[in-house]
Amino acid sequence: MTRTLRLHAEVPDPAREKLWSELGLPVEFVAGSDAADFVLVDGRDSERRLQQLNRIPREVLLTRHVDLIDRRDPAKPWPCSLLTAALKQAVFRRARGLDLRAWSLVTGVSPLTRAALVAIFEIGYRNLRLVHTPAEEAAAREIREDFAKFCFGFEIELQKRSELTLTPNNGSLLVNIEDLAADADLLQTLLYLNFLHRPGLVVDLSETRSGDSQLLKEAVFSGFGTVSGIEVRGEWDLLLLRQIGLSLMLDIKDYCERLASFD
Repeated sequence: MTRTLRLHAEVPDPAREKLWSELGLPVEFVAGSDAADFVLVDGRDSERRLQQLNRIPREVLLTRHVDLIDRRDPAKPWPCSLLTAALKQAVFRRARGLDLRAWSLVTGVSPLTRAALVAIFEIGYRNLRLVHTPAEEAAAREIREDFAKFCFGFEIELQKRSELTLTPNNGSLLVNIEDLAADADLLQTLLYLNFLHRPGLVVDLSETRSGDSQLLKEAVFSGFGTVSGIEVRGEWDLLLLRQIGLSLMLDIKDYCERLASFD
C-alpha cells in the first residue's frame, strides 16, 4: 500500500490541492514544515533558506535557487531546484523556429533570475540581456560575475530598463519574472516588444493563474509565440510529482486545463 506523503507549501496553492485531491493522489498538505516529507519553498526566499542548510547539491549551490526541500530524512534535508527544468520544458514545447543565435532577455534580479538563466543557457542561447533598474545594477553585476565562472561562453549584457526599447530588435526570447501587476512602468515598456524579432517567444512567469496576461495578449497580437505562467506552474507540478515518486496519466495541456478550472 502506497504511503501518504506529507507536503507543506510555504505559499499555499488551493487549486493544486483541490486537483490532487480529485485525482486521488496519496498526498496530504500539512500546515507545518516539521511534519512534512517535502517542503515547497518560495524560490524568491532562496538565500535565506540556503543559509539554513548544511548540505547543498552543486546545481543548487551554483544557481542559489531552491524551490523544494526533501525532508524524508529530517536530519539531512536536501534542497532541490525544479524551476529550471520546468521552464526548459515549457520553452521547448514552443521553441520551433527560434533563433538561438539571437539574444535572449530576462527581466529583474532575484533567485528566479538565476534559475531562468541556467534554463536559457541549457536551451542553447549564448547571448543574454539582463534587464534591471538602477537599484538592481549591483545585484545584476554579481549575477553576471557568478555565471562567468560556470556557464562558459555565455555572454551576459546588463541592460538598463529605461533603455530597453532603444535596443535593436535582435532578440528572440523574453522571459519576464517580475510582477507586472505591481509594476506598471515595466509592463508598458515590455508591451512595445520592439526588442524581439519573429519568430520569437514571450514567457511571462508573473501570471500563474488562468488566462493570459496583458503582456502575452500583446505578444499574440504581434505574432509572437507565448508561454504562460500557468504552463510553467504545471510543468513544475509534474516534475514535483515525479520527484516524490508519483505520476499522472495526464499530459501538460490537460493538467493545466484542469488546474485552471480550480483557480
